[in-house]
Amino acid sequence: MVDLQPQPFSTASPVLANYSYSDIVNGFGYKNYYGLTSEDSTGTDFILTEQTNYTAVVLNDAADIDIDTPTFNTPQTVEGDIIIQMSYGGTNMSGADNVRAVITVYHYDGSSETSLGTITSPLKSGSGAGINTDRSTTMILPIPRTVFAVGDLLRINVVSSGNNTLKLYLSPNNLGTPYTSALHTQFIASIPFLLDL
Repeated sequence: MVDLQPQPFSTASPVLANYSYSDIVNGFGYKNYYGLTSEDSTGTDFILTEQTNYTAVVLNDAADIDIDTPTFNTPQTVEGDIIIQMSYGGTNMSGADNVRAVITVYHYDGSSETSLGTITSPLKSGSGAGINTDRSTTMILPIPRTVFAVGDLLRINVVSSGNNTLKLYLSPNNLGTPYTSALHTQFIASIPFLLDL
């Protein structure tokens, strides 16, 4: 006679993952990350979060900043179009002044960066002496299939281009009042992740 092996009893519900039909067809699903500023006694950091948290600073100098996701706890694959929605501008701009952002997306493994693509925002020009001005834009940046190991992160580097210092809004919950023409104060990166189907 065969001895029956005891089976562990569990009341836990099975994990169910729900995806939209379009995501299943494409094999990728988008996850939104919101840029925010955190600060403590050692200084300021720029991070990407899935939550619409309060930010430490709504409008930031962005001469050259890195905005990072948390490190991944499980392997992830990213491929396709990253959609970046952002608002930016300049302060005390004369008619001859202008700003724009050069954005590069990196795979970062803790010691080295690998560029996945670069895109440049539209130019925002000043409209008169001493005027604070801004605008919003949406940009699409195609990136190749890239595997992120446990402990890796995705980095978005923002560099100021133009003859005035770039100001970048980083408010996940859309607080603050834009200067003139910006439609919102958020920085949103919509990133396509391979679905585990």
